[in-house]
Formats: sequence, C-alpha cells, structure tokens
Amino acid sequence: DVCLSSTRVAVEFYHAARDAILLYEVVVPVKGENIVK
Repeated sequence: DVCLSSTRVAVEFYHAARDAILLYEVVVPVKGENIVK
C-alpha cells in the first residue's frame, strides 16, 4: 500500500508539474513579447 500510494503521489505530482510547465510556456512568451514591444 505504501509503495502504491507513493507512486500515486508521484504521478499526481508529475501531472501537476507538467500542467504548470505547459501554463508557464504559454504565459511567458506573451509577457516576453510585451516587454520587447
């Protein structure tokens, strides 16, 4: 059970991190373009 729960937490963390990275990649270029302009 401990191994399964830790794996589940790792998967949840992976999905959260991936979503955060995707959101970061979407937001940052827009801010960068605004700064350049």
